[in-house]
Amino acid sequence: YSSKLDFSNKIFGDWVLETGLQTIFSFRNNIGEYYNKDGNLDIPNALLSNTFKFQENINAGYINAKKSFNHLSVQTGLRVENTMGDVRSTGTVSIPSTLNLNYINLFPTLYLSYKFGGNSLNSLNFSAGKRISRPNYQDLNPSMFFFDRNTSNRGNPLLTPDYSANFDLSYNYRGKLSIGFMYNHTRDKIASVYYQKGEAFVLTSANIDRVLNYGVRGNGSFTIGRWWTSNLYGELVNASYKGIIFNDEHLERSFTAFNLSGQNQIRFNQSLNAEIGGQFRSRRIAAQGTFKPIGQLNMTFQKKLLKGNGTIAIGARDIFHSWIVRREMSIKNADVVSSNTNDTQQIHVSLSYRFGKAFNSRVRKTGIQTEAGRAGV
Repeated sequence: YSSKLDFSNKIFGDWVLETGLQTIFSFRNNIGEYYNKDGNLDIPNALLSNTFKFQENINAGYINAKKSFNHLSVQTGLRVENTMGDVRSTGTVSIPSTLNLNYINLFPTLYLSYKFGGNSLNSLNFSAGKRISRPNYQDLNPSMFFFDRNTSNRGNPLLTPDYSANFDLSYNYRGKLSIGFMYNHTRDKIASVYYQKGEAFVLTSANIDRVLNYGVRGNGSFTIGRWWTSNLYGELVNASYKGIIFNDEHLERSFTAFNLSGQNQIRFNQSLNAEIGGQFRSRRIAAQGTFKPIGQLNMTFQKKLLKGNGTIAIGARDIFHSWIVRREMSIKNADVVSSNTNDTQQIHVSLSYRFGKAFNSRVRKTGIQTEAGRAGV
């Protein structure tokens, strides 16, 4: 359940003041019942069966102020959050039967933008802020979900939110080229990790003490010819992890990786055009795992019909079916290699026809979108 109230008004001349209040109530009640099969009999498994009840109340208030000067735009704000929660579980080994949550956090933000010269095409932008990311509800659920005899997934009701400090500095040239530097420091980072139990591997989530990311990025739009426009993006980022997992596994590793992506619009004539694009990710790390390079190529052809009122599009995603996630991990007692192949290779055909006049409809948000995302909605 969520309710939200926002207010905006001008003060002291051109300053725009925005304030608001929000409250969210979340309830979750999970009963995990497990049985061992013995012929036609279902025998309860007391070691796996559990109940899990979780309730959370988040109350927040914010205030933002912004103003534009001759060349400088300023926006600053502060959000205050109070979180109260209660976790109750039974039948789950090594997890307290009751856990109470009560904490207050402050989240300041600052945005600066300076425009050069008499036009607004060149600008220097800076942003800084603190953010919170709460665990998804399923990541808190202690029930086990089995993929096979030796592989399972289990939530961790002791997960806490992670907090990140973010800084970003970028320069935009004529609206077509942008380069920037980014820095992100996250405390108690929520990450997927494995642990070994006998001959089985269990996937769960845990808080990692510190994760640091910093790097450079750039993107640009280029007109190669009257018929060819290209949009390119690239980033080079160093990621480092440091912390203790499950009280006995020390994690300390760092790696630099890069991402490349692009989209090309090719115009053959007034009615026929194509889009060709894709992305590539280099070798990278994530908590215990090391992901191998991965990439995909996409293509779409579009033709106008019926005097421009109709459109037919034919496209393919991941043409070479190369988006296969391969991961290597070294945990305390084993090395794990996995390969996940999903239905990323797709072919689609669409036909649309436009008639009448277009109109705009106002979309109203209720403030519960973030919580819906935590629930997997």
